[in-house]
Amino acid sequence: MKIYIHYESEPEETVIIQPIQSGIETVEQLKSYFLNEYKNKHPNSTIGDSVDLKDKKGKTLFDSYSITKYFSNLDDGFIVKGNTSPPSTTTPTPTTKIAIATTNPTATATKNPTATVKQPNPTKNIDKQKLKGVDEQRYNGVVKPLLEQAERFHSNQQFKNSISYYENVLSMMPNEKTSLLRCSNIYFNAKRWKEAEIMIDKGIKYYPEDIEFHDLKANLKISTLEYTDALKSLKTIMDILTPSHSKYEEYQAIYGKTLYDTRIPRLQQEACDILTATVHKNEKNIQALIGFTHVLIEKGQLKDAVQAVLQLLGTLPEINKKTQKTKFLPLSGETIVLNDPWQKERKWTQEKISDLIKLLGVDAIVGGFNAHAVTPQLMAFLSNYVKEFGAVKESIELIKRSSLKEPNHILYRLSLIHALEVTQDYGTAIEFALDFLRNNKQRGLSQYPDVNCGTILSIFEKHLKSSPPYKHIYEKQSFKLDGEPVKVSEDILAVSPDLPTPIPYTQDELDIMGLWFATSKVCYASGILEPLPELIALLEKTRVGRDLHMTSSRNENAYFCCISTLMPYKSLPLPKHRPIYIAGDSHCFSTAWTPITIQGEQRLFHPLLVTGLKMWHLRPSSKFYPKVNFYNVVPTAPPGSEIVFQFGEIDCREGIIISVERCRYKDVEEGMNVTIDYYISALKDLVEKYKYKIFIHPVVPVLNETRHIVKEFNKIFEKKIKACKEFVWLDFFPTLLNPQDENAFNTQYALDGTHMNPSYVSLIENCINNHYNQQLSSRLIK
Repeated sequence: MKIYIHYESEPEETVIIQPIQSGIETVEQLKSYFLNEYKNKHPNSTIGDSVDLKDKKGKTLFDSYSITKYFSNLDDGFIVKGNTSPPSTTTPTPTTKIAIATTNPTATATKNPTATVKQPNPTKNIDKQKLKGVDEQRYNGVVKPLLEQAERFHSNQQFKNSISYYENVLSMMPNEKTSLLRCSNIYFNAKRWKEAEIMIDKGIKYYPEDIEFHDLKANLKISTLEYTDALKSLKTIMDILTPSHSKYEEYQAIYGKTLYDTRIPRLQQEACDILTATVHKNEKNIQALIGFTHVLIEKGQLKDAVQAVLQLLGTLPEINKKTQKTKFLPLSGETIVLNDPWQKERKWTQEKISDLIKLLGVDAIVGGFNAHAVTPQLMAFLSNYVKEFGAVKESIELIKRSSLKEPNHILYRLSLIHALEVTQDYGTAIEFALDFLRNNKQRGLSQYPDVNCGTILSIFEKHLKSSPPYKHIYEKQSFKLDGEPVKVSEDILAVSPDLPTPIPYTQDELDIMGLWFATSKVCYASGILEPLPELIALLEKTRVGRDLHMTSSRNENAYFCCISTLMPYKSLPLPKHRPIYIAGDSHCFSTAWTPITIQGEQRLFHPLLVTGLKMWHLRPSSKFYPKVNFYNVVPTAPPGSEIVFQFGEIDCREGIIISVERCRYKDVEEGMNVTIDYYISALKDLVEKYKYKIFIHPVVPVLNETRHIVKEFNKIFEKKIKACKEFVWLDFFPTLLNPQDENAFNTQYALDGTHMNPSYVSLIENCINNHYNQQLSSRLIK
């Protein structure tokens, strides 16, 4: 939702406001937001703080009312000087300049694994004697409303917006505790150590007996490997708490772990004594178990570390679903947990188990559980658990065991298919899918008797003629088949107008559809296209009138939708041309299996699909499984191959925006530079190792919401790529924009609202040919 707010006196101004993204709910908050923006642009204006807001009919709007009562998307509002609207207790206009961004609210607040910082409550009474230079009237009239607005931004994960308000409060009231804690935490979690330490030290100055600031100082020093300073802060905390306090032994364990990390032998021995004593005294002391596990791993006592970390896993409190508070962030589609005090400890445990299973193997971890506890459900849990931190082969082995134990369990089989995608073992994934279909022929959709696993299986078996077991399913790839190419008909997308009124699918039906869609995706990625037209013709009606993008099968549905709209552009069987490769996320499907001509030779684009990869995932410290997917898939192209790399759209859509909102970067441009540098570094390593000829595809500008970001990203991207001798920039981005309006997409290349249709591939073809022609001309001149 966008609202256009106009001020028609001098100097005139129009501010475009997105209320949902900015956490604005009431008329008065909207006025406050406008005035912030206006005063930033016109600091010498005499507009003042007392204004009214009128709608397009000239009606003055009540401050306390919801804006949705008065405004719809793209409506206009008008600011006028005056003070006729009824007063309220919501946010007034700040009296100090505040820079407010309008970016996506998608960041999640986090803390250090060993921190146990309570979040402040800004609504509590404040000791008025400590309000230096701020009387009670000014606090209630200015400071408190600013805090309330800051908290609204903070609760929406808009940390960049919130911190401008907190810092504004601190400019008037330097010892305001909520603002000091929030700013300290935001900068700490953004790894902006200098700014974090300044705020933390201020907190310690004003609240020397408050362990929250000392806790943050200790964790900051641990994060920057300044262990001696960290020990001082931890000692201060223990002195404040005294041994009788319930938290004392937790901090004693953190102190022990930090002692060990100094690498000083004398202190390491003391650390071991502390941790051993603490664990023996209380086997449920989570910080002691973390420290104990850490020391065992550092010493190479990995089998003992397995027992310790599994004890830690069992000791961590279960998340109480009844009391769990979550928040859905509409722009990112992310649901975050707001009240899990052990979130970071859970992540630390998950990473260590993932590391150990990679080093020791599946049986070493599974063997650490009691035999009666090793169920298919446990192995499925562990499979998903270790996959996130890159233990992909082990994840496959675990979910395979679950699926073979319970072969009719749809989610186990679907998870296995997805896991096999990460290693590009498409043949095995298809075999497991067909096996499930054979054993569950009657399972399907109750509203469509002709749509079930049996009918889906019959389509596959019609085109994969060999009886199982196949010699190798890759024999059925379209570009290996004989026959005259025939264009796929657009009729496969036609749906009868006489469909029954949609009945909501059951969860089992949605899961089965997810398996059908996932199998279609794997077939397309591997070049087994022959079954897809008939499969699409059967399944298209099952998606009509359904919000499948809002269900548990949304990701599988998204790929199936893309494939469905792409297939009418194909002719089957595909030609047997020499491959040229396109590596990318879902956008590479638009280019995949399209024939082109390079220097007079006919070629065929083969996809190297890496689902969900951001450029950011390729940074050295990342263990996230899309990075593993990338390094499993890309090297399947033979050394010396020509590869077009097409990544970055997800970074522009959410990754960079999230990082800016989390205050990791001062602005979007810095985020873009850092992200692109990680990407370039990873691709240079590939060139050195495999001698690939790499062409760089610009990020596509299909989405209206991110096109302005994509344009700026590509400017930086192009400049950096052209400065690298290893790569060739495919210089066709301007053609993707509307010739009459460079802020709009060129609909000639539209497909499904997210991807481009294959007609644009001729732009890639022309750029590659131009590059080779220029090389040839240069040689002739020499």
